[in-house]
Amino acid sequence: MYFLNSVQQKVDSWQYHLTEDTQRKYGYPLHSLAIAVLEAHNGHPSGYQFTLPPNYIQHVTALADVLKQPLTLDHIPVFHAFIYPLLSSQPSIIEDDKWSMVLECWLALYTLKPEGNFCEAPELTGILAKLEYHCRGATLYQAHLHRHEFPNASLYT
Repeated sequence: MYFLNSVQQKVDSWQYHLTEDTQRKYGYPLHSLAIAVLEAHNGHPSGYQFTLPPNYIQHVTALADVLKQPLTLDHIPVFHAFIYPLLSSQPSIIEDDKWSMVLECWLALYTLKPEGNFCEAPELTGILAKLEYHCRGATLYQAHLHRHEFPNASLYT
């Protein structure tokens, strides 16, 4: 019973955003992460490169190709395939070495201020909350994509 109450409490606190302003504020860090990875892969003038997960280049290429086309709902799975490995735990990445994780490297870049300092804790808390929201959303979408692998799952009955 404790587990069910705990899960229900966590589920109740997650909501999708309806207003354009909230979507923009929450979407900006995700947009920034995607653009940073794409630009670094294409040769950013700074020369900075992210250590990408194994077999990830295909996702970079697919997203770059999709972004050249008019936006359709068919592009959502391509974006998800690109962003999910960056937001989820990857067993192939050594998590003790945070510089091998794209999200850790991007977060350092994202929070760096022009004068060379990093943002204050209250600002970082907001960014981390938005990233948690995206991690949950990406995981939920990933579960949705794999729902047919679990025909006896009570969630879909």
